[in-house]
Amino acid sequence: MTYSGRFSHVVSRAKRLFDWYALEGTEWNTQEEREAVIFFAIVAPIAAASLSGWAIFYLAYDAATYWPAAAACAISNSGLLLPFVARRSRFAAEISLSLIICVLFSAMVYMFGADSGLNLGLLVASLLLVLECGTKRLVILAICLSPMLFLFGALPIWFREPGLFTNASPELLNLIYMSNVGNLIAIVLICILIILRRAERAEDALVKEFGRSETLLANLLPAEIAARLKRSPGEVIADEIPAVTILFADIVGFTPRAATMRPEALVSFLNRIFSTFDELTTKHGLEKIKTIGDAYMVAGGMPVTRSDHAHAVADMALDMLAATDKLSTELGDEIELRIGLHTGPVVAGVIGSNKVFYDVWGDTVNTSARLESHGASGRIQVTAATRDALGSEFEFDQRGSIEIKGVGLTETFWLTDRKAP
Repeated sequence: MTYSGRFSHVVSRAKRLFDWYALEGTEWNTQEEREAVIFFAIVAPIAAASLSGWAIFYLAYDAATYWPAAAACAISNSGLLLPFVARRSRFAAEISLSLIICVLFSAMVYMFGADSGLNLGLLVASLLLVLECGTKRLVILAICLSPMLFLFGALPIWFREPGLFTNASPELLNLIYMSNVGNLIAIVLICILIILRRAERAEDALVKEFGRSETLLANLLPAEIAARLKRSPGEVIADEIPAVTILFADIVGFTPRAATMRPEALVSFLNRIFSTFDELTTKHGLEKIKTIGDAYMVAGGMPVTRSDHAHAVADMALDMLAATDKLSTELGDEIELRIGLHTGPVVAGVIGSNKVFYDVWGDTVNTSARLESHGASGRIQVTAATRDALGSEFEFDQRGSIEIKGVGLTETFWLTDRKAP
């Protein structure tokens, strides 16, 4: 096995060991509870390594004299069990940590006296608990911190002189003191880095969520309408637009086709067609209003008015017929559309509170929908109003007058093509 292979193997085994130590049996815990277990699984081994190092140091320095200090450090390694406790009860693990710290440093300050600065260890542990509890569990944090902060101030008063190691050398006491100061500085820096990192992660998450919200809003509403909603969240958006062109398109024979298709195939089929129409909508600068089953609705001249709205919608209608011909060849299945166009006034606005929706109403919409339903496969049916708006730039075939529900007898035409320049 190569060096990199051995290293990867060691890393993999270490990861499995940590997963067992930190996360075994936490599948049903909340994410916050799992993070607390991970915190104890990281802190406990580091603390145990430090305490073991001090135990070895005391024994190496003078085992006959300082074995009680080494024993106190060794016994405190029971903190290695804290991750297992945290899996069952986070509060129990926090109380246990506070108790271990209080007992350990009370014993150590009693042995070495106030000059050792060992009470600083209580501050180190307090900072770690603040990181673990955060601001959501202030009552529990106060319960755990109160005895530790009390002892931090009381121990130097109670045990100003060493109670056990009365002959400890100034060099040893100074070494212990400087080590505790170093630990405190290191923990403060680590806490600052963690807090900054959490703030950065929260900011990144906020920016990401803002981007998702903006994308979602852009998909639900036209950009101009979304901007108005953001400027005035409580504003009722309702606009009367004097002249727009509405397009309704429907897939011919879709209902019997859908009855024979699997759900995944049906959704994929519609998605392929409507995605193509979406691209055409963007290409011609139009506004997709909605899809209703297999029907596709587009508006030109709203929410931003434009003088050539009828021309843009007519161009899109012709492109839709060409696109379905191409899709029919690609999919090996004939796809035909009925399309209806009508030009006139509408009312447009935003409705809904949970799922806001930009919609359009009026006789223009109803007439366009009726033109589609009374049309023919592969053809674009338009009213005289749309033909007049298109002028002489397009070619038409006369269809005649048809009865449209709610409108009456209406003269209609077939839009066949754009005239060559």
